[in-house]
Amino acid sequence: MLLADVIFDARQPEIAEFARTNALPAIYNKRAFAEAGGFMSYGARYDEFFRQAARYVDRILRGAKPGELPVVSPTQFEFSQDRRGTGDPDSTDTSAACEQSD
Repeated sequence: MLLADVIFDARQPEIAEFARTNALPAIYNKRAFAEAGGFMSYGARYDEFFRQAARYVDRILRGAKPGELPVVSPTQFEFSQDRRGTGDPDSTDTSAACEQSD
């Protein structure tokens, strides 16, 4: 499992290729790794992070005190899988399987 890091993000294709050529099972936290050739990814949807940040900024600009705003955890996640090399005719399936959680 590869966690979020700026260095890893900059080397997505190389890391995914290394894992694939050395037959290392790997799961990543961002969809971009699966799109770069990594086996699969599962993580929070980053577009939802940005929407939530915009909501916080809006509330602060309207006068809310930042210390009084609730801490919010992600509620939407996505799963992506790269099927290249598996013999599957759909070479890459990056469809998001998103669910709302309580």
